[in-house]
Amino acid sequence: MAKRLPHFLYPAILIATLATTHCTLDKEPLLPTYTNEKAPIFLSENLTPITHDSLRAKARLSARGNLNILHYGWVWSENPVPTLQDSTLELGPLAIDSFETLIPGLILGKTYHLRPYVLTCSGETYGPEQTIFMGIPKLNDIALVADSACFLRVQCNLQNPLPLLEYGIVYLAGAGTPTLQKKDGQASGSGLSNGSFQADLTMLNPNTAYSLRAYAKTASGTGYSRAMPVTTPTSSLLAANFSINTDAELFQGAIVQFTNTSIGAIAYSWSFGDGETAAEDSPVHIFNNLGNMTVRLTAENGGCMLTKDTLLKIIPDPFQDYWVDIPGGTFMMGCTAEQEPDCQPDEYPAHQVTLSPFFMGKTEITQGQWLAVTGNNPSYFYQCGLDCPVETVSWERIVNEFIPALNRKTGLTHRLPTEAEWEYAARGGQAIKYAGSDNSEDVGWYADNSGGETHPVRQKYVNGFGLYDMSGNIWEWCNDRYSDDYYAVNPSTTPSVLSEALTVCSVAGRGSIVRLSAGSRIATGTIRALTAPITVFVWPGTCNTLISFTLFKRSAKLANLFFK
Repeated sequence: MAKRLPHFLYPAILIATLATTHCTLDKEPLLPTYTNEKAPIFLSENLTPITHDSLRAKARLSARGNLNILHYGWVWSENPVPTLQDSTLELGPLAIDSFETLIPGLILGKTYHLRPYVLTCSGETYGPEQTIFMGIPKLNDIALVADSACFLRVQCNLQNPLPLLEYGIVYLAGAGTPTLQKKDGQASGSGLSNGSFQADLTMLNPNTAYSLRAYAKTASGTGYSRAMPVTTPTSSLLAANFSINTDAELFQGAIVQFTNTSIGAIAYSWSFGDGETAAEDSPVHIFNNLGNMTVRLTAENGGCMLTKDTLLKIIPDPFQDYWVDIPGGTFMMGCTAEQEPDCQPDEYPAHQVTLSPFFMGKTEITQGQWLAVTGNNPSYFYQCGLDCPVETVSWERIVNEFIPALNRKTGLTHRLPTEAEWEYAARGGQAIKYAGSDNSEDVGWYADNSGGETHPVRQKYVNGFGLYDMSGNIWEWCNDRYSDDYYAVNPSTTPSVLSEALTVCSVAGRGSIVRLSAGSRIATGTIRALTAPITVFVWPGTCNTLISFTLFKRSAKLANLFFK
């Protein structure tokens, strides 16, 4: 019969049994003369500071040995050779041969000695000792000192046991946690004194949320404050804006007037997207490069800076190499001796006229030029091609559609020429019957040689000023109202009989002048239609396959252009 143990011995026996079971070694039976226990061996370890009071520790075993590992972790102390009797971070059973963890609760400015360890039933095994100084700065929360619609001044207090290499503010637009590697902007700190510095954030957007963090860097690493959300105020006191006198799509060489409509700024800077800049309030700029140009205005006041952008597209100029420099001068306008005997009563009396210098287009406006300006081609003779003169265009359509569109693509001001300007250019400084020759075949297309259709420009001889087709090919609009006594009463210097309104047909039954002639005489116009040699008036709304126009511009300034 078995003897029963006293009940007070049961717990001790149970504990001993459990301990013996837990510490059973994975090894061969013990022999009297030797043991085969193998302890774990550490291969490597690494310490990385994370904040002013924490670091990341990593260790790796090269061999686990053959003993059961009860738990593992790190020990540390301000004294060398720390053990389990010092500060300890116990991490539990070890599943793999490496372990990594964050060690918190350290003290800024202290030097620590750390060792990894594993605990087996035979005792603890330590890895090599590492030493680290806690030198990452500690930064307190940011304080907002001043704000405006696009400017913030912040202050931050810090503790730095090592010399600072860099400090300031990083920020993100919207929510988030900015760092030196992940930020929308950064401002350097200044005025560090007694552990406090300031930083100014400029060029922010009004009424916009930002996330700010202070940072400070030492040889040990970079410390950060907690992220601070802030929203800039809404302000009507500062705004950047401007307008232009053109379309967004421009011809190469366009002259653009920028009108600054910003408010609240005291200084401005412009970037035109082509490498050129300006500092005037409202500059004028010529765009000579092809392509897309982003124009930016920056308006500034007291560190607050706002920008306004617009995109311009510069395309090839269909009027390149189009202009001829016409010298100013005095000429006899009307029926002169070389025009006799074909003159009409309203061409008398011949009279002296003086005009200032100007530039004039070499040809009539072509179908290609009209298409580039308006995006359409109204010509009846469209099969003639883009180098042929545009026709079937009324005076009203030229004045109300084509000219405004051309103004917006060039930044210049255009108009049709007066009758005096047209006749002076057609004469070319020569006392001959036609525009460039006494032989109509040399200079013009007309009924006997045209085949009843228009022809490409620049196929005949030029006149004395280098202009083509001033005789022949097509009739041309002028800007004047028709007046049968014009030659008798018009002034001698820069004469014109302009309409009181663009809609000429509403003015006393008068129409606009179209110059034409069967004999293509200069005084009566061109060889366009081969009718009787007369000056006629046509209602400005008339669309005719025989009527076109060409361009003029003044030589003194490029700001005013004319159409022939």
